[in-house]
Amino acid sequence: MDAYTWLVKILQKVFLIDKELVPYEVFLSRVARCARIQISAERGLRVVLPKNFPLSDVEKMLSERRMWITDKVRSIAKIPRLADGLVVRILEREIILVMHESACTELREHFLHLPARRAKEAFREWLREEARKYFSVRLPELSRELDISFRRFSVRAQKTRWGSASRRRTISLNYKLLLMPLWVSDYVMIHELCHLVHMNHSLRFWKLVESFCPRFREARKWLRKEGRYLPV
Repeated sequence: MDAYTWLVKILQKVFLIDKELVPYEVFLSRVARCARIQISAERGLRVVLPKNFPLSDVEKMLSERRMWITDKVRSIAKIPRLADGLVVRILEREIILVMHESACTELREHFLHLPARRAKEAFREWLREEARKYFSVRLPELSRELDISFRRFSVRAQKTRWGSASRRRTISLNYKLLLMPLWVSDYVMIHELCHLVHMNHSLRFWKLVESFCPRFREARKWLRKEGRYLPV
């Protein structure tokens, strides 16, 4: 049974960030070993406390981590929210999201119709299917250009990785690559193909990557800076 199953909400308060009151929730956990702060777009600001942690210390803990909390809240605020009329770029094509009451997901010209009650889940499912179609064409193209073969590929929803490669010559790619400029998603695929030659990040590996992708430093910078602000 995971920790969240045992969480018991005990308090709701607000915290001052950038002269604005940000609501947060305090939870008492039966399994937590130490106090921790969690921030997400879905749940907002949460403080999870172990048993016997003094509530009087919560404000102090928040104040001590004010800068980290502020940066995190600002970053989350920059993430586009899925909503009717939101324009997203998919494979560098502008798509307008349309929310409706039907249960189906359908692309009509440049309008992507999503069921309003499960828009995020439906959008992710649609993206994963589109990613399978795109990678099934683009990855073999790059493989031939680089003369580096792979065995198979899979589409994943990794939270901290854009891709990975295994010694079995299997490549995994994050479906969110479809929301990036094509030269950036190409870099990720080239990066993983090069790992089939060098299963490390040695100088030889980076030299190989650079030989096929001269803009790899620029792509890495884009991923670090912009990859946090994708709408899913």
